Amino acid sequence: YQRRVRGTDKQRLESLYLVLSRLTVQELYYTTLLLSLRRYRDFVTKLPSDLTLKILSYLSAKDLCNSSEVCKDWYTICTADSIWGVKCAQHSVSSRDPETLSCRMMYKRNVLLARRWDHGLCRAYCISPTPHKILSVGYEPKSGKIATGLVNGDIKIWTLGKSGASLSTTLISHTKGVWCVEWFKAACLVSCSSDGSIKIWNVKKGICQKSAEGAHGGQRVWVLRCHGDHMYTGGEDKMARSWDIKRCEQVQLFSGHGGSVFSLDVKDTTLVTGSADKQVKIWNTETGQCERSITSSRTNPGWVMSVSISLDCVAVAFNNSVTLYHLETGIPVKHLTPHSEQVEKVRLQLSDDRNIRGVLASCSKDGLVKYWLIENGRTFSEEHKLEGHKLGVTDVQVTSSSIVSVGGDCALRVWKFSPMSLSGDGGDPPRRKTLVSGGLGEITLLEYPFDEKVKYEGELAKLYKKHLSARLAAKLSHSGSSQSLSDNMISSSEHSLTPVEVVS
Repeated sequence: YQRRVRGTDKQRLESLYLVLSRLTVQELYYTTLLLSLRRYRDFVTKLPSDLTLKILSYLSAKDLCNSSEVCKDWYTICTADSIWGVKCAQHSVSSRDPETLSCRMMYKRNVLLARRWDHGLCRAYCISPTPHKILSVGYEPKSGKIATGLVNGDIKIWTLGKSGASLSTTLISHTKGVWCVEWFKAACLVSCSSDGSIKIWNVKKGICQKSAEGAHGGQRVWVLRCHGDHMYTGGEDKMARSWDIKRCEQVQLFSGHGGSVFSLDVKDTTLVTGSADKQVKIWNTETGQCERSITSSRTNPGWVMSVSISLDCVAVAFNNSVTLYHLETGIPVKHLTPHSEQVEKVRLQLSDDRNIRGVLASCSKDGLVKYWLIENGRTFSEEHKLEGHKLGVTDVQVTSSSIVSVGGDCALRVWKFSPMSLSGDGGDPPRRKTLVSGGLGEITLLEYPFDEKVKYEGELAKLYKKHLSARLAAKLSHSGSSQSLSDNMISSSEHSLTPVEVVS
């Protein structure tokens, strides 16, 4: 109407008012309903799908979640993988298994996981395998296998489950302590020992496939790392060596340290070694030449017990301190003194090349495991402490969702940060509620599974009536003890109930 009436806006409004003033009450009511329907028209579902998805992609994750609660159509649109795929790309959430979780659930898992790391929220499991001290640990996240090297020369293989780890097999061949275990593949394990040997194991068959006796001139082999088809070892002979894993033959020799090589790590064509001569050397694996050396500027820095490379940074452990260096320049980025005693192992894991955020973890003889979250390669979060070991911690492994540590107290400890509802291992056991049932001179407490998504208000009353009827039927059929009545009551229920206590 207003389009057909000529004049200014004020004149058109006045003419519209005159027309509406002549309508009856019924006509005004009908006009109001018609205008309301046109006013609140759902334009999102009427637009082409690609245009709708483009508009909604500009919303934040929180706004998308709120919009998905409008109706079924909006839920279908707001939970589409094309929208959440953009959100995942913005936050570098790339690890996705299309058979298990959608982009939306992967984004949710990433947010919850980051929040749990930030607040130190984790589930701790402790496994005490043997009375022997554990020297090393290797973790294979994909298969959930954990290998532990013991001081008596044995290697224990554990399978990580929902509430802990179960022993799978024991590998026996070394005659002295196993200082390092490293997974080459899901079914292949490499180990080195104080007996001077390096062994390659077939874990499924539980046998040693190949062995290099006297790998470092018969002296102790302290550390090894696998990289591609090669492994790198460091020993008491003050040298680091490169080996072909398939042939178990030496390929390259790196000499230049003045003390035992206690630690090493490799990335691409760069090898970093740490020694008892208090120096860190950076080597080119193709030429075997030392490109640069890093020496701590601090007074009496101590032996270099551990090094760890990630992206363009290397973490080095001197005495009770941890220093983060830039790999190309050797300039120190951050210095930390987190422990009161010597740091045994340090692990650096940086992810996302754009934001360079990750985790730095360390373990020490003081029995503590500590970690820091790193933002932009330089900003460190507050210190998070993981307690539980009674004696010194000898080794630690870090993944994107867990920390695994072993120590002199013969214990294997696993800290899981993955969200309970979305963890691959099934999460925590289901929550249970307690139902109180009384009558006939006794009170029975029973537990049943509780799901937050299900409303139990009406169900609880049904359960209570069902229990009472079952008790009365059992009482009339035969006179028995309170325990037998409770058993009959439980067996007659369709729900999974567990008797907690019976009080007469």
